[in-house]
Order: sequence, then structure tokens, then C-alpha cells
Amino acid sequence: MEYEGVAIDVPFLNEYSLQLEKELKDVEEKVYEHAGVRFNIASPKQLGDVLFEKLKIPFTGKRTATGQTSTDAKTLDMLGDKHPIVQFLRDFRELSKLKSTYIDALPTLINPKTGRVH
Repeated sequence: MEYEGVAIDVPFLNEYSLQLEKELKDVEEKVYEHAGVRFNIASPKQLGDVLFEKLKIPFTGKRTATGQTSTDAKTLDMLGDKHPIVQFLRDFRELSKLKSTYIDALPTLINPKTGRVH
């Protein structure tokens, strides 16, 4: 694979990226609906404020070095059944990671000489 490379179906990935963008927007709207407010989902501080201050979900996780409530994956796992917003946040993070790390990134890694990813 290192020498021969792997062919990437760029049109498919571009189409899939658009599909994921729609799914992300749907999940994002569900998060806002459950939160009752629009905020930056990617901001740990804003997310912590929404989860633990506005929605009053009991915080049982760890705090960050700056003393903020953690909103990492482990904390969300512990909160799984405490509020429906948590599953939508997990879905949002999973779709975002898939889109940015793989679907959008793979086409940029294609070697222009071979047309393949090495």
C-alpha cells in the first residue's frame, strides 16, 4: 500500500461530505432544541454552561486544569441517560470527526503524480 497507493473515489467522498453536512445540521438543530438556546457546540466552556448550569444536569465528572467542568467523551458517557441532549452531542462529535478527519481530508492526501494515497 505504501508503494502502490490506494485509489480514492473523490466524487463519492465529496457527495458523502455533503450528506454528512446535512446530518450535522440536523443533529445540531436537535441539540439547540433540547438546550433551548443556540451556542457554540465545539466550545467546552459554552457546552458546560448549557449542560450543567442551564439544563441543571448533575456534574459528576472531572474538572479541567482551569477549573471548568469537563465535557470530554468520558464525561458525556457518564451523563448518557441523564438528558436526551447527550446522545445528540455524541452524534454531533462522531459525525464531525468522521467528516473532518477522513471524508474531507482523504482527497487532500492524494499524490498528484500517481493519483493515489500512499
